[in-house]
This record gives sequence, structure tokens and C-alpha cells, in this order.
Amino acid sequence: MPLTRHDFLLGSLPWALGLFGLLLANPEWGKGSWLERQAPKVLGIYCLHMMLVVWLFMFGPQGASIPWEIAKVPLLLGASLLAYRLLAALPLTRRLLRTH
Repeated sequence: MPLTRHDFLLGSLPWALGLFGLLLANPEWGKGSWLERQAPKVLGIYCLHMMLVVWLFMFGPQGASIPWEIAKVPLLLGASLLAYRLLAALPLTRRLLRTH
């Protein structure tokens, strides 16, 4: 799929609003979980994930198989978390990620 097509963005807003409303109605969900501990890193992980998505569009396999499409999401999440951890370990990039 060319980078200029963004069909997936059309459904993002309703899903995001619905999920936000659901989580507002149930604030106790996820207390003390691994996901809650990721909250301070969200902006850095999001920016890194967007960079990796663009790289996948440009350099990744085009017309890939179904298993690749299924594996892509967890691999992208893992790569984003790994990139965040590596960049957070470097003094010069720590400021970009707003780590303490």
C-alpha cells in the first residue's frame, strides 16, 4: 500500500473516542498493570512507532502474506519499546524522550 493512502485513519477517530469513553467509565481497569507503568513513556513510544511505521511503508515487504500482516503489530510494538529503551539509555537522547 502506498504511503499516500491512509484508509486506516478514517476509523481511528470513532475507535479512539469509544475506547476513551469506555475507559473513563471504568477508571479502575488496569490499576497497577504493566500498561499503567508505561504511561510516562507514551509520547516517546508513539513518536518512535510512527517513524517505524513510515519505514515499514517505504522499505517493508509490499503485498506481504497474511502471517506477516498478523505478526507486524506485535513486532512493531516490540521494536518501538526496544528503540525507546535504547534511546533512553543514551544521555543525549534521554532529553528527547523526556525521561527523568
